[in-house]
Amino acid sequence: MKKITIDIDDTNSLDEILNSQEFKDANHISIKGTSEDGLFKVLNSNKCEAVKVLDLSKTCFLIQSRFFGNPLHRIEFLGNLREIILPENLETLKTGSIHCVDNLQKITFPKNLKKIEHHAIEAYNLKKIILPDTIEVIESATFSRCEKLTEINIPKNVKKFHSPFDWCLKVKKINLSPENKNFKIINNAIFSADGKNLICVPPALSENYEIPFGTEVLESGCFDSFQGKSVVIPESVKTIKHGAFKNCLKLETVLIPDSVVEMDNFCFMQCDKLKNIRLSEKIVNIDKSFFYNCGNVKTITLPEKLEFIKSGSLSGLYALNKIIISPNNPNFSTYNGALYTKDMKRLIEIPSGKAEK
Repeated sequence: MKKITIDIDDTNSLDEILNSQEFKDANHISIKGTSEDGLFKVLNSNKCEAVKVLDLSKTCFLIQSRFFGNPLHRIEFLGNLREIILPENLETLKTGSIHCVDNLQKITFPKNLKKIEHHAIEAYNLKKIILPDTIEVIESATFSRCEKLTEINIPKNVKKFHSPFDWCLKVKKINLSPENKNFKIINNAIFSADGKNLICVPPALSENYEIPFGTEVLESGCFDSFQGKSVVIPESVKTIKHGAFKNCLKLETVLIPDSVVEMDNFCFMQCDKLKNIRLSEKIVNIDKSFFYNCGNVKTITLPEKLEFIKSGSLSGLYALNKIIISPNNPNFSTYNGALYTKDMKRLIEIPSGKAEK
């Protein structure tokens, strides 16, 4: 393997090195120094197409992202890259740090790393993640479109953990350190230590999933990219948070029990095969849009004691053609699938499927 070491602080010779044949032919590039402009030049050079190993261990600053106008210092579009060694002093891996690196297979994390932000890593061929024990925070959707990733570990010091998967459809296993006292594994999923909060279900569990009784909260993204067809929610669940069911492309059936008293905006997002929905009878006010881009739902049954529904709350159900509510409801009635006030004087909601016709 042809190796080259680049000192990004040596501004006098940097351009010459980047234009050299040695740089073009290098398979293993080691970078050292503190110059942000120098690192920018190297990572954004279109002449390092042969590089397979990128060693950043001796760079002395954090990798940044360009989100929201920040400077760009990230690893992006290096088509032959197989391995990245991150900076030794890195404590936070920022959003967008490793982006669209198609063939990346290995990431060496530094021993001082404490936090990984959302959407920090997008690498299609990455199969396994081994995080250091120093990690304390793993944000939501940390791993985006890592389509061959099959398992990750949660180290002993992790205190804050949100569902880290976004379109990582092959993750079958989450390994929790036996020394971690903040979380536990129940029924192959990650829960809070007291077992009341469901945090993350591995997406590749293809069988129907039954949430254990005693669970009270379905956290944001807990079923992100889940591949099963149905989820059974027990009567102990009280709250369903934003995006709990997100990108569940095969999900057909979810029964929301009457124990649920609170649902956040867009609890169901991109659930293409979801067909029929029955809401909890304990929900008396619908002032949010529980559904986003659920294009196959034909009918929805509203709570018998519903007191208020905000106009447009069902607009995310594009194929909806029938709204059902008990004739005993004192506030609303339905006619021809649409929702009206009880006296039929005001139209509240026309199903989106009917409105398009």
